[in-house]
Amino acid sequence: MNCAHLFVYGTLMASAPSEMGRTQRQLLQRSSTNLGPASIPGVLLDLGHYPGLIVDRRSGTSVHGEILRLENPVSAMKWLDEYEGILADPSPVPEYRRALDCVDLDSGAVLQSWIYVYVGSIAGRPVIASGRWAGLV
Repeated sequence: MNCAHLFVYGTLMASAPSEMGRTQRQLLQRSSTNLGPASIPGVLLDLGHYPGLIVDRRSGTSVHGEILRLENPVSAMKWLDEYEGILADPSPVPEYRRALDCVDLDSGAVLQSWIYVYVGSIAGRPVIASGRWAGLV
């Protein structure tokens, strides 16, 4: 776990307006440095109270979020995995998996980053065409 960067695009973004994830968002803000806006080629799905990212370099669309530099990646990944539903016992089947991928910062830099990728069913899930999650107030 040598990567200290995390791409967030939903309830964990500093600008997220929802009550969901408020505690985790505040903890993340205290234990990381926000490196700014970023994006990754893919599709953003509306899962109701939160979004799901599918990385797809052929989609022609991007998912927008923020890049964070974690102060203690090992510690942070433990509670982030729990928040995202990635547990030691994969029953029930999780909606997300954590993956490393390259993310484009608005500054032009490219960073390898941890990303929570949606792996659940896409049937009936609306696409958020803008690639930007607005959240629920």
